[in-house]
Amino acid sequence: MIKYRLSRFTIANFYDNGYWLYNSLYSIKGYANEDKYISQIEKLLDGELISSDEVYEELKPFCVDDDVDEVKLALAMHNYKDAIDKALRLIIVTTNACNFRCRYCYEDHSVCLTMDDKFERDLLNALSDYKSKYGLTNLIIEWYGGEPLIIYDKLIRYIADINEWGKENDVICQHTATSNGYYLTKERYEELCKLGFVRFQITVDGFKWTHNKLRCSSDNDGDTWSVIMQNLKEIKDSDGNAIIILRANYSFELLSYLEEYVSFLCENFNNPKFQVFFYPIKRWGGENDSELDALDESLLLPASEIILKTLSEHKLRSKFYIDRLNLFSQICYAGDQRSFFINTNGDIQKCSLVPDSTGKFNVIGTISGGKFDFNETYNFMFCTPDMNIMREKGCFDCAYLPVCYGLCCPYALVTKGEIRCIKEKMSMEALLEYDYKTK
Repeated sequence: MIKYRLSRFTIANFYDNGYWLYNSLYSIKGYANEDKYISQIEKLLDGELISSDEVYEELKPFCVDDDVDEVKLALAMHNYKDAIDKALRLIIVTTNACNFRCRYCYEDHSVCLTMDDKFERDLLNALSDYKSKYGLTNLIIEWYGGEPLIIYDKLIRYIADINEWGKENDVICQHTATSNGYYLTKERYEELCKLGFVRFQITVDGFKWTHNKLRCSSDNDGDTWSVIMQNLKEIKDSDGNAIIILRANYSFELLSYLEEYVSFLCENFNNPKFQVFFYPIKRWGGENDSELDALDESLLLPASEIILKTLSEHKLRSKFYIDRLNLFSQICYAGDQRSFFINTNGDIQKCSLVPDSTGKFNVIGTISGGKFDFNETYNFMFCTPDMNIMREKGCFDCAYLPVCYGLCCPYALVTKGEIRCIKEKMSMEALLEYDYKTK
């Protein structure tokens, strides 16, 4: 008879006189508070094997046949994902020009480079070449900068051409953008939604007094916060369904008034069109790094717990956070074999956070010449879990293995032989509790 045990990828936490269950391999969640379920869960937690006909049906998704090697199963699922994936994900730098001079920015604005008509022709030819080589059903482009909307008229012309290429080649095209939000008016939001935009990421660093210090205009004058807020409030009631991800890069200052700021977000943006998330200010190699009020690495976990607790208390549920519990969700985009970062000069990179192009793995190819000419070996190095390093790190004993596969930061893995654990950056237990408390 088949014996069941608790899956190594199941976390069972006791909340409100019951168990909140989560299986990271199948992204399944459940809550059990009846005595019969609690009794069986506690037996399973103690390592007891239970025959398959005795395990309650409601608990079977969180159990596994005792003979199954779950680590092999998880790795097989990762390989299967890559084998069947026919989508191409591009992050394209439209221009390095920007109307902001953010204090923590690492980009060089001294020389202005902007995508031109030749870049667009090379890109369209490269897409056709890629489709013939690898197959392509979906194209997802994130328009990046600098500030992509600073060249708005040129951008929408290029997007229309790409959409037309998609129709001619039976490829579904979707678009997203990382923008500072200053130029994203209601009218532009609606126009971009019609062109296939599904998401925008806009950074608002707290209230006016903090945001305007960190995200000042290029002439260091003016109130950028109020302009962005006006745009967002008008977008809230506009036509169009593209999600707005509101990012806040936090320092000690923002954390000092976190409760007040989350209340503000609840009052103004507790709406299906908006998602929020908080990210610590970091020193990325910019000229102002020494002046930044950045949290020490040792404080990131307690900070994430405080943020999630505050969001929970205000019942502000953000799909951005909830999706962090999904299968593969915390694999960095650089860990996707069909994901590339493309600069305005046609350079193909895996990681966008490496402004220096001289490193061996910083630039892996180019699209000049009308094709994606990249080093496939280097690409696979970014996208393949390293079994030896994972074993040393303890990844195979981790219940969250299917969420990241040791690819939270592929650049660190490839260049330094390091695995940067998601649990060292975010309290996963607090994330599970947040999911439960905001349902």
